This record gives sequence, structure tokens and C-alpha cells, in this order.
Amino acid sequence: MTRRRLPGRSLTLANPPTFGALASPHRLETIAALGDAKSASIAELARRLGRSPHSLYYHIKRLADAGVVVPAETRRRGRRDEQVWTLAAERILLGPSPGAAGFGAAASKAVDSMLRLTSRELQAALRREERKQGARRTLIGLRAKGRVDGPTLERITRLVGRIEALIRKANQQERAGTLYAVTIVLTPTEDKARRED
Repeated sequence: MTRRRLPGRSLTLANPPTFGALASPHRLETIAALGDAKSASIAELARRLGRSPHSLYYHIKRLADAGVVVPAETRRRGRRDEQVWTLAAERILLGPSPGAAGFGAAASKAVDSMLRLTSRELQAALRREERKQGARRTLIGLRAKGRVDGPTLERITRLVGRIEALIRKANQQERAGTLYAVTIVLTPTEDKARRED
């Protein structure tokens, strides 16, 4: 059995061509499953995701080529060795400045993939009719738009960080409960009213 040391807590993808690794709901689900499992072989991931192992080889290769997943260990399974994979870091970030060549298109594809995955999960929850009212409601959809100054943007960023930390902490504690997904996209938008003035 060969073990490899894991990198740090955050991985920043700084090369826009590697963003393509995140431009697939299947790869995002694979990343989430691998994060939950901490490490897993392709066969184990396939069982978790309800897919065939053959359907995951391509996605794992794309994620490995981008540096998002790394080999954790090799173990003997029957007559052959089996590679066990882990995430390269707890957090995967898109890193170059928005002015970098190809950043906009690549980042847009990655976010589109996140939104498609969110839509799939929402549709499945609605089919299960998982709806409650009040503070313990199970589905929240929100779109808000407003003028935000620098200090308010900093507060929003901190709040998003707190939401992420709360979900990560709950996931690490592996307690009983319902698995939830949160997708947040904060983006400046075109001010059509001011443009027309």
C-alpha cells in the first residue's frame, strides 16, 4: 500500500483551461462524494453516486489532470492494484484575475455547471415534496438585487464565508441529519437604468 501526503486546505486553480474540470455537474457531484468519503476508489465512488465505474474514469482523469483530485493510496484488490483518490484540498477556488485570458468563459462554464447541479437537486427535492414552513423549511430559493457599497460587500463576503464554514463543520462532524446543498453566486450586474440616463 502506497500513501501520499495531502496538500493544504485550499487549492486555487489559476489556469483557466483547468476550470473545465469544474464545468460538469457529474464532476461536481464526484468532488462532493469524494469530499464526504475523504478518500475512495472509483468503484466506491460509483456505488455512492449510483453510477457504473466506467462512467467515472473519464471524470476522475479530468479532475486529476487539473490537480483537483490526487492519489491517496494504492491498495491490492483481488489480483490487481486499485487507486484510491482524495481531494487535493478542502476548498477548490478559481484564482486568476478576471482580466486573465479565457477567465470569463471558463469561470462562466464552471458556475453554469454548479447551477445545473443545483437545479437537478432542487427538482429531486420537489419530487419528494420536501417542504416545510418557517425557520426549518427545507427549500429556500432567493434572488435579491440591490446597490452595494464596499463595506456592505465586505459584510456579504464574510457572511458567505460563515455559511460555508458552518456547512463544512456540520459535514466534518458527520452527525445524523439531512444532506443539504447551498449554491451562492454573487455578481455585479449591469445597471440598465443608469446606462439609459
